[in-house]
Amino acid sequence: MEPKEESVPDISLLSPEQQDRYQELADKLLADESSITLAEIEELNQLLKGLPLVGPHDKFGGPDLEIPESLAFHFKWTEQEASFPTGFMTFVV
Repeated sequence: MEPKEESVPDISLLSPEQQDRYQELADKLLADESSITLAEIEELNQLLKGLPLVGPHDKFGGPDLEIPESLAFHFKWTEQEASFPTGFMTFVV
């Protein structure tokens, strides 16, 4: 029998603010279970309620962030420029 893959709630479907709050509560729970209140545990449960579960090989269902080609080009160019030795770009231009 193969070991069952662990699955977790897909928090990528939460809003950025909800993801931040989830992280705060999860960190608090993992750091010291006695420091989290019952109200915070309920808040954490409400954040996770209804979210689909994903395994290690599943794709997250959150928003697909498409980067405009012009912006991608800009970052590729500046990253490439940063990798050249100092003063090299002045000779190339």
